[in-house]
Amino acid sequence: MREIIVRGFEQAYENLVRMIAEFLPRLLAMFVIMFFGLLIAFLVKYLLQAILGFTRLDRLSEQSGTSRVLSKAALPSITELLTRSVFWLTWLGFTLVGISVLGIAELHEQISHLFQLLPEVFVAIVILFFGVLAGNFLSRATLLATV
Repeated sequence: MREIIVRGFEQAYENLVRMIAEFLPRLLAMFVIMFFGLLIAFLVKYLLQAILGFTRLDRLSEQSGTSRVLSKAALPSITELLTRSVFWLTWLGFTLVGISVLGIAELHEQISHLFQLLPEVFVAIVILFFGVLAGNFLSRATLLATV
């Protein structure tokens, strides 16, 4: 009886060691992917910031009234908003890829659902932005018409 219990514990210990030995390289790969994703996200952010600086998007947004709308909403400039969004989307993408490397089936399924949802969220943000711009334009037009 004692031998059966000892053999059961030994087998459980061997299974635990084998599972950890299989999981640790995937965990390390996840952290490496996330680290390089963070570096790439910073690189993309600064490159986009430089490109948008050359295109003078902030000046264009001031002329169109977008800056005023963003400041009313307590948001940063359009350049800062775009670069932050690209940074977080890039890092989120690398993070999700890193998590999928772990090989957990349920997590992989949830990540695929999230990737399917991202285009809809992006379209919703674009529609919201243009709605705010249209609302700002219509409020100014109404004010001018009443005066």
